[in-house]
Amino acid sequence: MFFGHKILASMATVLIIAGCASQPTSSPDKDGGQLVEIKENLAILQAQADLDQARSLNAEWMVREETIHHNPVPLGEILARAQQAHQDGDEAEAIRLARIVSRFARLGLEQAKAQSNASPYYPQ
Repeated sequence: MFFGHKILASMATVLIIAGCASQPTSSPDKDGGQLVEIKENLAILQAQADLDQARSLNAEWMVREETIHHNPVPLGEILARAQQAHQDGDEAEAIRLARIVSRFARLGLEQAKAQSNASPYYPQ
């Protein structure tokens, strides 16, 4: 039950932050550039929230992302690259990387939940 309260609190925080982050500060471009930026900000915020939850259970995975390194890297490094891509104006790459972080952080959480009561098995 304790885990459910953490998730609920995290999701409420994400929604509050996302609501603040999605407030446009200027009018959108005629090609809709502002909308893309807002969507990307939300993807990064969601990835950060998912990663924080995974880290709270020591369930952060390392994954292989060829655009970063040929060896597995922590999800936090991929998230940092997503944030850098956003700052550099590469919205498509930032969203792609943020989605990778969210996906694998959620899988790590799923694994942590499934194995929370794991114990050794010794056949007789």
